[in-house]
Amino acid sequence: MQDTLELFTASSGKPSARVVLPDQTSRHIHSTVKPEAEADYFQSLHFWGDIIIFAGIGLGYHLSEKISQIPPAALVIILDYFDEFISNAINNSFSSLPNKVYTLSESTYQQNRQQIQTILKNNRTSLIQIIKHPASFDIHRGFYDAVLSDICSAPHQTPAKKTRAQNVLLLYGRFFLQEECRRAFTEINKDAPPLFHYETPASMPEYESLLQKTIQKEKPDFILSINMKGFDGSGTLPETASRYGLPLVVWFVDDPHPILLQQKQFISNRMTALCWEKAYIPYLKACGFGSVEYLPLAADPALFSASGPVSPTIPLGFVGTSMSGEYLAHIKTRFLWSDNLVPLVDKASEELLADPPKKISAVIHKAIDELSINLPFTDERNFTWLCSYIIHTASMKKRKATLMPLLSCGIELFGDPDGWRELLGTTCVTHPAVDYNHQLCTTYRSIMVNLNITSCQMPSAVNQRIFDIPLSGSFVISDNQPDCAELFETGKEIIIYKNIAELKDILEYYKKSASGRSSIVDAAIKRIREQHTYYHRIQSMLQLLD
Repeated sequence: MQDTLELFTASSGKPSARVVLPDQTSRHIHSTVKPEAEADYFQSLHFWGDIIIFAGIGLGYHLSEKISQIPPAALVIILDYFDEFISNAINNSFSSLPNKVYTLSESTYQQNRQQIQTILKNNRTSLIQIIKHPASFDIHRGFYDAVLSDICSAPHQTPAKKTRAQNVLLLYGRFFLQEECRRAFTEINKDAPPLFHYETPASMPEYESLLQKTIQKEKPDFILSINMKGFDGSGTLPETASRYGLPLVVWFVDDPHPILLQQKQFISNRMTALCWEKAYIPYLKACGFGSVEYLPLAADPALFSASGPVSPTIPLGFVGTSMSGEYLAHIKTRFLWSDNLVPLVDKASEELLADPPKKISAVIHKAIDELSINLPFTDERNFTWLCSYIIHTASMKKRKATLMPLLSCGIELFGDPDGWRELLGTTCVTHPAVDYNHQLCTTYRSIMVNLNITSCQMPSAVNQRIFDIPLSGSFVISDNQPDCAELFETGKEIIIYKNIAELKDILEYYKKSASGRSSIVDAAIKRIREQHTYYHRIQSMLQLLD
């Protein structure tokens, strides 16, 4: 049984359409109220392609205010599942245009396929712009994906010659690590990498249009995202990358579980996941990534530099958020919170603190059994955000347990003053939040002994402070993360503590020993510059992708 197209009159008096599927369910191609409003969604779209493919045309409402702007020299291909829509477009929307127009439908695809492929083959250097009608495309996604992959495949896309290290298209916005990666790629290739400014497009059609144009002009070898920033919520990025044969690489530097809630369905074996924390590697493999590799954080010498002698004015300090108050309250808004969950959160967070490597799901289920309670939800989204809330509650407790005994030692806290006072009391010494890119290096250098406390989302990994503080020329004492011993020689390049009593003894010693601090910092700087900058991490990334 074939899908059936039905036309009807919308509330506005304009024609509309729906599809009746073989199971007799129906899906609407246009609105039942005001289909002509579709034009508003495409207001930011502009035409740039030498060849423009309309993937789904429907009744053409989305193009009603734009179609006259198609460049006269552009070759047009109208692709729609239904012949009726193609006929309507040819006889109405496109009848007054001077462009050469070719058509493909479900019934004419095999007949016209060779002609379209020949046209594209003869126009290898042309830029192809694909404009989707979202409802049409979603209803018959299999048809459109197959046709577009067929007619836009390898014969048209001539790969660029590799004259340098692998050329990345970096998804670029205002998120942590993106600028650091840009600088590292520039240093390796002696040229800045192409950037896809994902925050610029005002709409999904504009996002997709800009992505296609950037890929075709820059001809990258792969696309890189930090924490899946720059991915849209409908799978357009992986779909487009796959069409052009481009691997997608994601470097996770936060717990991937919440990140993947909206993206897991789009993961494929053409995608590579890099992760700063080894504990998440089995989960990422289970999600369907073709390759999953460990890649730790590093330092950026452009931001942190031991230039000149350090003259600290603060004996002991910690730079970071309290992870209390508004921080936790924000996570609560992401799931179905109930005050009945308080005992569970308290027990599970304590268990996580006692046994950091243990999986959070196992910790929660154990606490549920011991407390004899039932969760008010069973779905993945709510459970994932409950896990996140418990992890960050444990981090807050860890910071409180570490810092409270140090108040009498005169420790000063930077960032989140309200949160720190709420967590540690009004007498604690606080300073305003510090800008990472412009103030943090100076702040670290103003502190004689910097303390590091790692978030509980990292059972084994090290955080940014381990690299940034020494490279700034200042001294750090860190909690004992397993990866520390892999990245540094403990006792010589980094000083770690295992408990509060040991921390106090270490603090007492190094507060008095300027030469001891200096020796550790110098050794750490040497190690970081030789092995742990983002230049080294990007080199490792490129080796993994070869």
